[in-house]
Amino acid sequence: MDTEAVVEEPRQDENGIWHAGDGAFATKEQAEDYLIKSSEKLISRRNDGLWVIRGIDGHTFSRKADAEAYLGRSTTPKNNLWASVFPLLLVGVLGVSVAYLFTGKRNGGDKAKMDALFLCQKSIAATAAYGKQNLPGYSEGQEGAEAWQFLWPHGTFYFKNAFGVDVPQSAKCQVDLQTGRISYLLVSDREIIK
Repeated sequence: MDTEAVVEEPRQDENGIWHAGDGAFATKEQAEDYLIKSSEKLISRRNDGLWVIRGIDGHTFSRKADAEAYLGRSTTPKNNLWASVFPLLLVGVLGVSVAYLFTGKRNGGDKAKMDALFLCQKSIAATAAYGKQNLPGYSEGQEGAEAWQFLWPHGTFYFKNAFGVDVPQSAKCQVDLQTGRISYLLVSDREIIK
């Protein structure tokens, strides 16, 4: 006599409670987990090495996975190499990326260029006579024989005047390659450092 396996599915009552077997659960996932654990108890291995499902006569399986498949559920975790390698690969790539960024070897330049740019931006902002000091935006900059040179054309940043009105500004800043100090600073036609 061939007995067909009846696979129970979680069911939800009118109050939103999920039921599976003799249990009640808050979520469908909890009910499904309960059914999977219950089906694990149904499958056992005989002394001759074959797998059987309790309550279903006449069916034997050479592998546990086949018995699980007969029940319509898989309780054996899938041994997916990609799923176990991907997180490690992701961590490695992120680690190398962060190390690469902090060593200063980005965009064909180096950390010294970014340090020089920030020094110029802070120095330019410090020349503002009124209101909040705003840093001028990014400038590509050029590496010369002796200095980094950064330019901000007229109108690329603003300072407030005594009346609180934004006034367009321009700037030129050079940072000595050897010392890392500003060697020349011009803000809106005023030489600050010569």
